Amino acid sequence: GAHVKLEPNKTYLTKIPLALLDYQTLDLNGSILKRANQYSTTTTSSIVTVVGSQTVTVADASGFAVGQYVAVGTSTTVYDLTLHPVLAIVGNLLTLGTVFTTGFSSGATIARISALVTTNLLATPGTHAVGTKIINGEIDGNRTNNTTLISWYHGQDINMYGANGLVQDIYLHDCPSEGMMVSGPNISVLRNRIDS
Repeated sequence: GAHVKLEPNKTYLTKIPLALLDYQTLDLNGSILKRANQYSTTTTSSIVTVVGSQTVTVADASGFAVGQYVAVGTSTTVYDLTLHPVLAIVGNLLTLGTVFTTGFSSGATIARISALVTTNLLATPGTHAVGTKIINGEIDGNRTNNTTLISWYHGQDINMYGANGLVQDIYLHDCPSEGMMVSGPNISVLRNRIDS
């Protein structure tokens, strides 16, 4: 249940989701949390639907890092519904976690994408932190530079599931997808502003 308070009046650029834990507060303290420019490339190997992690060869892995999440697809309507964590990188070979529900032949697009702030407990898929708070600042989704494989399913700025959460005094703008996805009992969303 730590309280994370950012330095005031700064811009923090992020390429990975900030995953809140039970009873944790993220106080932006008047600062801006901004999504980094998206990176994408193509696969040079096929992807099959298998259980567990999978290795995928890409044209250029230089824009990916361990801990980031990627989406794979051929368009904004044909994509795998699951975001896949990058577990390891060796040259242009990515080891991705989680199961692929859709297979792809070589040449599919693979792009870095995730929520900016999430209460999904990333180490334990399907579980969500409770009692979290996101307060007092600005979130810039940087939509102009995050367009590949974006849909309602991928790329929210705030993804709050669980119980007893709070999102308050946040200005969300330029969201590439939904500004906020909220689900669970006793979640309060107060005095926020969302602009497209």
